[in-house]
Amino acid sequence: MRVTLSAAARRTTRLGRGFTLIEIMVSLGLLSAIMAGAMSAMITFSNSTQSNVQTSDLQDNARRSLEMLEADLRSAGVGSSNGTVGIAPSGAWTARIPTIYTPTTATTYKDPSNNDYTLTSLYLIGAEPATLGPTVSGDGVLAVIASPDGVQLTCTSAAGAYVQCNASSIGGDGLEHQVLLTDPTTSAFFPLLVHDHQRASIISPTAVSGTVAAGSRQTVTFAESGGALGPISPDPSAPFGFAQGFQVSRMRVVHWYLKQALGQPPRLYRSRPALTSSAGSCANPFLDETNGGTAVGIEMGAGPIESLQFRFMFDTSQQDDPTKYDMVSTIDPCDATAPTRMRQLREVRIQMVAISATKAKDTSGANLVSRFTTPLFEGTTVGAGKDQYPRRSYVSRIAPRNIQPYRL
Repeated sequence: MRVTLSAAARRTTRLGRGFTLIEIMVSLGLLSAIMAGAMSAMITFSNSTQSNVQTSDLQDNARRSLEMLEADLRSAGVGSSNGTVGIAPSGAWTARIPTIYTPTTATTYKDPSNNDYTLTSLYLIGAEPATLGPTVSGDGVLAVIASPDGVQLTCTSAAGAYVQCNASSIGGDGLEHQVLLTDPTTSAFFPLLVHDHQRASIISPTAVSGTVAAGSRQTVTFAESGGALGPISPDPSAPFGFAQGFQVSRMRVVHWYLKQALGQPPRLYRSRPALTSSAGSCANPFLDETNGGTAVGIEMGAGPIESLQFRFMFDTSQQDDPTKYDMVSTIDPCDATAPTRMRQLREVRIQMVAISATKAKDTSGANLVSRFTTPLFEGTTVGAGKDQYPRRSYVSRIAPRNIQPYRL
């Protein structure tokens, strides 16, 4: 007997047989192409995201570091508005250096391509903000010279009460408001800045005696009081002594510099150098880890900083005409004309270059060819060789108003 299938049954039978080999090959080819495109897009997106994160880290690192350096520059020279501070090792009160200066020697670094370049660092001298006078909370202390014959201090609180210049109970936030503060590592007093907001000198207290009360005062003995010249003076024309009414603040010195570990990009550091007590030259009055001292710097920022350069703008014509400013890259602390020259300082320009800790990638994830170099700054460059490490440059201009005897 012969069985005849309907058209619908015949179609159902053919569908039940599955796909042919050709159909499967075509489907797999299309799926592979779609997957390859998706993976390529994912890799490109991932590399792009990595590049954006890398750039963002460079920006954040440089910006945070630069803002802190700017703050130090603005506060430099407190108590010495003509831009000079007297340094007096061994009674040599005539030795004077600028409140902003660069070391006499530069440091050699290597970029990732092993090219040598040199950079200078920056010293900033001023006073601790907490010892400039009573604070907003009313718990600060103001110290003044009470007698011109020697260094005798009167310390008063915001309420006008007499207080001990070295009392540990002054200030709601601990020791920050003490005028006479002891270095915990050496048990020696921190140096003091004696000033009338135009002239200033530094002294290193060795002892303090007396109790501050109505009609009495504390007497400070300091290392620089010995020698044939007698006590130092903020006024270079005076042989000894301090003027009555001069203010006394705890000195604040900071040093900004780069430090490089072997095979690694440099990183930015900020130290609090100590005043050397031995007779020395103006080229080396403050000591930290960079020049034989024990003070170790704290790293600033969150990543490598390849370059830190400075340019100092001086109004040598005294015409307040920016087109006639004299630009230099260093300030020599031993320059005999420094007291006069610093009155002409109008602007400090900074270039900070952040460098990536990793090489840049292309869209395929492979390292890019060497195409990056350190950006130009004021007509010069460092590290001329090209490499694969992205960089981001930031430039800032600061007017250190504390050392300006008149408006810009």
